[in-house]
Amino acid sequence: MSDTPTPIAEIDHGPSKFDQFLEKNQKKLLILAFLVFIAVIAYVFLKGYNSMQEENAGALLLEASSEEEYSKVISEYPDRAAAGTAAYIIATMRTSDDDAIEAYNHFISTYPEHAMLTLAEFNLAQHQINAGKTAEARATLDTLIDGENADFIIPKAKISLGDIALAEGDKEHAEKLYNDAINFNESKHAFVDEAKTKINYIRASKPQILETPAPTPVTPAPVTPEAPKKP
Repeated sequence: MSDTPTPIAEIDHGPSKFDQFLEKNQKKLLILAFLVFIAVIAYVFLKGYNSMQEENAGALLLEASSEEEYSKVISEYPDRAAAGTAAYIIATMRTSDDDAIEAYNHFISTYPEHAMLTLAEFNLAQHQINAGKTAEARATLDTLIDGENADFIIPKAKISLGDIALAEGDKEHAEKLYNDAINFNESKHAFVDEAKTKINYIRASKPQILETPAPTPVTPAPVTPEAPKKP
């Protein structure tokens, strides 16, 4: 009688655990896939929409030539970069110092990340100086100097601060500020000659103190007493 071999183990032909997971969560997975699909479509749409809006705003900005037309750019595309540029241009168009100050303040507070911010601060300070608001101008220029990406205009801001000091009669402080402007960034800027001219003006306007030689002492001649007259 032959020996019948004993099977080591039976092979399980049932569904795997992964198949069981898919079968159990098929509905949830379909919903998740649908949501991912919607998210991708929304991203592509929004990206295309934003690009289109930027292009439309830019086109309207290029067509504008009056304050009214620039204001239209702001009203129709308030959250686009072109709106900030339009606001800056409006400020540059103002002829009255008070109107310009108002427009520049609006631009600076509304678009603090705009590329023209530093120039707006400098222009604001010039109008404040013209309007006699020197304390405000000084504060504006100090803010500009302490800001980022302002190296190209800092020497000119220093010169403006020097002009304020000079107008207030503080020639010593004015000259220091002009020298600060000259020496900024190792004098590698376009405002060196302007600052030097202002320093020469200060030095030329200072009263010249002439040394007067001491007077030569005069030795009085001896007085010879007269002889008394004979009676």
